[in-house]
Order: sequence, then structure tokens, then C-alpha cells
Amino acid sequence: MNIPPRPAGEVKPAEAGKTSAMRAGLVLLAGLVVGFVAGYGAGRVSTGAVVGDKAMMKKGTYEEGFEAARMKLQESGFLPPAVTDIRTLSGSVKSVGDGSFVLESSFRNPNPLDEKKYPSERTVSATAETKIFRQEAKNPEEQQREFAAFQRALQQGQTGVVPPQPFNRVEIKLSELRPGDIVTATAAENILDAASFSATEIIVQSGTNLGPRG
Repeated sequence: MNIPPRPAGEVKPAEAGKTSAMRAGLVLLAGLVVGFVAGYGAGRVSTGAVVGDKAMMKKGTYEEGFEAARMKLQESGFLPPAVTDIRTLSGSVKSVGDGSFVLESSFRNPNPLDEKKYPSERTVSATAETKIFRQEAKNPEEQQREFAAFQRALQQGQTGVVPPQPFNRVEIKLSELRPGDIVTATAAENILDAASFSATEIIVQSGTNLGPRG
């Protein structure tokens, strides 16, 4: 049986269904964004309340509308999840004391709706078990040798081969830290809100502070 050709420009039923679903999804997303913006702006201007403060929310207020829009956006997967647990912080050394140093770190939660203020300065303590390293760049010859060995291992089919790192880690003392050093401090517990914590490891990045070290 001959099937007459479909006229030019005619949309298949399945394609039409997909197009309608995409349009509906875009309309829903646009509505969520508009609700979020309207609730956020109007609520803050009219009341001056901090968004997310449930104690300030009353039925029918802008804050309640904003919170509802925020929850819908969160459930839709449009926003990144809020971070609730961190064990590592990076920043610059502000000052060094006896057994500790002050770390300046501008941590920001990746969720844009998180308005919580986190400590901008944290006191990091070093114990007898704390490992402190300074990264020192390897010379070009050393890097070339290690990379050549890495390539040979891959060609021989070896498994679990780790790419060579461009730095050596040299163990140092806490007293060798200087203001301006860029460091990464790791702790054993959650330090998201911690104004002070003990570090299990401190790594000083190479070439971040070229001042005298005495």
C-alpha cells in the first residue's frame, strides 16, 4: 500500500507532544523564577526582615511567599544543594601565634539563597599530630623524568598508576608560616561554622609569599 508523503512542515504527533512538554516546563520554570524574585524583593523592601527567618514569617506575608518559591526552586533541582559539612578551608595567613595562626577565608555557600554569615577569620591550631607541608615546585628535569616514567607504565598496561605531581611536599614547622602565605587547612570534624579548630594537615602553597623567613 502506498503511503502518501507527509506535507512539508507537518509535525509528527510525538514531536508535537515533546514540544508541548518543553514549553510547559519553560513556563513553569519562568513562573518559579518570577515568584522568587517578586517575593524576595518585595518582602525585603516592605518589612526589612531577613529572608529565611521563620519567626518573622506570618501567613499571607511576602516572606511566606518567598519561602514557598524558594522551596519549589530547591525541589526542582534548579539550585545547587546547600553545603552543610566541610572539612577543608583555604585562605591566607593573617598572623601567626604560639601553636596557632589566624586564617582569613571568604567561604561562601554555593547555594545563592543561603544568606548565613560565616566567620571570615578562623583560628587554626596545630597539635603534635598535625602535619605541616610546604609545596615546592620540582625542577623541569625532574618533572620530565617522572612524566616519562608515568607514560611507560601506562604503555605497559600497569593499573593504579598515579600521574606525577608538579610539587614536592617538604615538612615544616608552624613557626615557619608567615602572614600572606596561602594555605589549606584540613580538620577531622565539620568546620563549616567553626571560629576555631585543630588541623590535622596544613599545606602551604608554593610561591605565594616571597617575603623573608628569618
